[in-house]
Amino acid sequence: MAITCTLFLACTSKKPQEEDLAVPIRKSLFHDRDSVMYYYEQGLRHNDPKGLYVIGVAAHLRYNGTLPEEIYAPTVKEGNQYLLLSAQLGYPDAIQAIRCLDAHGCWALSLPEQLEK
Repeated sequence: MAITCTLFLACTSKKPQEEDLAVPIRKSLFHDRDSVMYYYEQGLRHNDPKGLYVIGVAAHLRYNGTLPEEIYAPTVKEGNQYLLLSAQLGYPDAIQAIRCLDAHGCWALSLPEQLEK
């Protein structure tokens, strides 16, 4: 099962301008503490783009109340830094998540080079 960008981006009622902004996320990943911790370790110790992405998404899931309490998540501000780093490393899901956050008015950082127009 996958959830989409709009599920973890309930920060505003603005509608995105593009139809393809959804970011598929395996819901089961974020309900398994061991899996999340594995990706946290990969992201923080090895600068793994997917791990950094998982940390960033977890922050948004926590903010919107959809992450189980027993799973750690950073603040949204810190999570956005991890998403940005993941995007700068070329991880496509992070780039799409930032695009989605920006379309919903929830991205306060500068856009990665891949998204600037």
